[in-house]
Amino acid sequence: MQSLTFKLAAILFLAALAVGVSPVVLAEDENSASEVDQRQAKMLAVACYNCHGTDGSYGEDGVPAIAGVPSSILRAQLLAFKAGQMPNTTVMNRLVGGYSEAELAVLADYFADKSPADADDASE
Repeated sequence: MQSLTFKLAAILFLAALAVGVSPVVLAEDENSASEVDQRQAKMLAVACYNCHGTDGSYGEDGVPAIAGVPSSILRAQLLAFKAGQMPNTTVMNRLVGGYSEAELAVLADYFADKSPADADDASE
């Protein structure tokens, strides 16, 4: 019986790896998984920091502030950049080209969750 349990655990572990799910996240509760998602979102957002600031509040020199912009709008704009549908693009089309649609959705959610008021306070 112990051998069967070990084999089942090994199969589940390998299946989780095969579909790209961390077995560690599978074992954690929902709040911990949410924290992992936030860390992943921050890692994805690093490419945005130079122009938009770490909190998305930088909005000078033709760079729009993106903190608090609804996720659906950010997602649509990011996808349009990726598809080459945004005219007069300087770097956005190249920056988002390496992201999957799911990663762009995570980025949109990440910056949409930032409060523009909080972002203004943080930048002063």
